[in-house]
Amino acid sequence: MKKLVILISTLIMMSCNEHVQKDTPERTLFEEIYVQRTDDGNYKFENFGDKEWDIYHRNIKVGRLVDHFDLDFHPSHRGIFLAISEQDSVWVSERNLSINGAPNFRDIGGIYTKDNHQVKWGAIYRSDDFSEIDEYGWEKLSELNVKSKVDFRSLQEKEENPDKFVERLNGNEFNLIIDPGNMDEFKTMIMDKNTTQQDIDNLVLEMNRLFVKKWAHRYKEYFNILINTEEPIVFHCTAGKDRTGLCSALTLYALGVDLETIYDEYELSNHYRHGKNESLIKKISFLGVQPEIMRQLLGVDRTWLQAGFDQIIKDYGSIDQYFENVLELSQADISILRSKYLY
Repeated sequence: MKKLVILISTLIMMSCNEHVQKDTPERTLFEEIYVQRTDDGNYKFENFGDKEWDIYHRNIKVGRLVDHFDLDFHPSHRGIFLAISEQDSVWVSERNLSINGAPNFRDIGGIYTKDNHQVKWGAIYRSDDFSEIDEYGWEKLSELNVKSKVDFRSLQEKEENPDKFVERLNGNEFNLIIDPGNMDEFKTMIMDKNTTQQDIDNLVLEMNRLFVKKWAHRYKEYFNILINTEEPIVFHCTAGKDRTGLCSALTLYALGVDLETIYDEYELSNHYRHGKNESLIKKISFLGVQPEIMRQLLGVDRTWLQAGFDQIIKDYGSIDQYFENVLELSQADISILRSKYLY
């Protein structure tokens, strides 16, 4: 059994090095204007609403969007665009930054708040781990000017998959360990043919309840960093979906985003990690691992995040009370965050 666990770990690392063609986006997060970046650095705009838009970059009109249009762009620069219709305006950009080796690296910008502001693009990123980022990926990260990284991984995860963030980007790394449990036991559970999907569901539901209780001090530390940093920041764990997913949810809630949109953003990991996950499932199929178990474990479900929020409400009365009494964010702190990170 121990040899099989080691083999699974090896195959996971091997799968990180493969390029997997992305499927057509499944947009759990609705965006009226959907922006993608092509491999040559150009932009593709798609209009999913009934308005017509003039697209501006740095106060210069670069095109008009009716249904869709393509824009030639400098391959090493990122574009953040202002779209203006007769009725309103919206800031748009690509959500996934296509960082080779970190398929779940994405921007939480552009999302609307309940009072019709938008989260700023290019300010807060979320990701899976950085250990497999290639040379081109590091160059793109340098262009994004990401100077602060919050790492939620355990000591075991860091030792197995170290990264070169500080060395390559001369940035600040904050190690806020949130230990999800014994990883070897976790992998052994995958190999057990008696493991059911309900077992996985129960495991992850309880893990999310634990995050908001046992590890609340880590999220408190994260918000202190977020308030005080003046440059783009990224937070991540290993897959960028559970510990990171909760962090993204708490961040968006603090900025005034409604819960349904937060759940939609959480489930985007199913799309962005789809190719990598399916590659891994295929690689280890000969070991007798149940594909549906692996697929469930490698994905996310909004009920998992909801379990964390339900635990907060059960223990503290409301999410707002959790922010005030556990994360110790005052209304003044919330105002600072919204002033910094909203348009």
